[in-house]
Amino acid sequence: MSSDDSTNAPMMPSVQDPRFGRLRSLPASEGWTHEGRYFTPWLAENLDLLGVELGLELRLVKREHPIGRYSLDLLLEDAEGRTVAVENQFGRTDHDHLGKVLTYCAGAEAKVVIWIAETLTEEHVAALEWLNENTVEDVGFFGVEFELLAIDDSKPAPHFRVVVKPNGWVKRVRRESPPRRTWTREEILAELDGRGDTQAAVAARGIFDWIHESDLDLKVRFHHGLTGGWFTPYLDTRHGALGPFSVGTTSGGSLEVNFQYLARTPPFDDERKREELRSRLNAIQGIEIPPTALRGRPSISLALLADSGILARFLEAMEWVFAQVEGGVARPGS
Repeated sequence: MSSDDSTNAPMMPSVQDPRFGRLRSLPASEGWTHEGRYFTPWLAENLDLLGVELGLELRLVKREHPIGRYSLDLLLEDAEGRTVAVENQFGRTDHDHLGKVLTYCAGAEAKVVIWIAETLTEEHVAALEWLNENTVEDVGFFGVEFELLAIDDSKPAPHFRVVVKPNGWVKRVRRESPPRRTWTREEILAELDGRGDTQAAVAARGIFDWIHESDLDLKVRFHHGLTGGWFTPYLDTRHGALGPFSVGTTSGGSLEVNFQYLARTPPFDDERKREELRSRLNAIQGIEIPPTALRGRPSISLALLADSGILARFLEAMEWVFAQVEGGVARPGS
C-alpha cells in the first residue's frame, strides 16, 4: 500500500481505556432552564467558583441592579473595594449584550467588568481586548466562557474559562488604588441608620450584643471596603479562626452564611454536615437557603433578624456550629 493509500484508509473506532471516563461538555440549559431566573441567582451564591478563575475575591452587593431602563445581572465588590459589574448570557455573545456591558460599566462606574457567555465570538474577544488596551487605565474587562462538564454519567460540574483578561492590570490597580477603609462597629451601625435601614441596624446591634455577652470568647474581624462595611464574628479553634457568618451594610443590610469557608473546617468539610446546618437554618421562619449553596456564601436579609425570636434561633444555630468544631463549647441550651 502506498503512503497515499494509507492516508485515505478509514479511521478505526477508538477503544476506550476502562481506567478512564469520557469527558462531556453540556450546554448551560442542562443545569438551568432560564438564565435570569435560575443561573444568575445560582451564580450570586457561588461567586467563589468564578473568583478562583479570575484571581479575585468577590462579594455580592446587589442582583438585578437598575441602570436606566436596564438591569445589571450582578453588582459586586472585590477585596480591594472595587466595583465589579457582571453581565451573563446563555449561548453566543452578541452585539446587544456588548452594548449592555458598556452601558453597565459607565452606569455603575465599575472598575472590573465581567462578561460571561457559553461562547465568546472572535469579534467580541477582539472588542474586549481592544477595550483593555485603549480605554481608561484603571478599568479592566474580562471575557469568560461557561460550560457544564461531566464524566460519563456523572453529575455535571460548572466550569469557567477565562478567555480575555486585562494583562498586568490587577497588579497595577492594586498599587494605585486609594487606601482601603477599615470599618468599625460604630461606622457600620451609623451606615445602616443613615440609610434608613432601621430593622437591619436593630439586628446588627443584637449580633454585636451577642458577641460581647457570649461565653465563647468570640472576636470580631472588621473588613476593608470602599462602598460597604462588613464584619465577621469568629472563634479561635484548634483548626484556626472560624467565622461561620458575616454581616454587611450592602443591599439594605445583609448576612452571608460562609459555607465556602466552613467546607475547609472539620467536620463541615463533610457536605452532610453542611446540609445539616442548612436544614437547621431553613427551619427558621423566613430563611430559605437552596441546596446548591453548600459551597457558596448565600445571603439572608439582615432585617429579618430584627425579630428577637428569629435572631435567637439563628445565633443558636451558629453556636451549634462552634460546638461541632470544638466539641462542646456552646452554651447550655444551644
